[in-house]
Amino acid sequence: ECMMKDATMGKWSSQPQCNELPLYCQPGPSSLLHGHLSETTITTSIGSSYTYRCDHGYTPSVSTRVECMMKDATMGKWSSQPQCNELPLYCQPGPSSLLHGHLSETTITTSIGSSYTYRCDHGYTPSVSTRVECMM
Repeated sequence: ECMMKDATMGKWSSQPQCNELPLYCQPGPSSLLHGHLSETTITTSIGSSYTYRCDHGYTPSVSTRVECMMKDATMGKWSSQPQCNELPLYCQPGPSSLLHGHLSETTITTSIGSSYTYRCDHGYTPSVSTRVECMM
């Protein structure tokens, strides 16, 4: 729009200018279930990144380095979502037989927290508890 500056000359109301769009990703997570972020502050500009670590007993589902990348002309996108999954923990298979005794179960499960019991034959006594548990 042209406005009057004085009686002889007009003046433009503003000088047009094209500014670069600020490209960024949505804010990253502030915390992580079963893990922790390596940085205390996550920058959201294109090209920035952060790393995370999983707690003991958990493993990353993807790379532990997450980067803010271009999604389209106006927005960025994180390369992945950090996630810590529980490790599939188990014990080595238990005994299938016991000298001078027998197992109470026909099938022994090997996952953490599972257990089995055994009984000693007549004339024998257990050396430890008769309940054996798969522990971490």
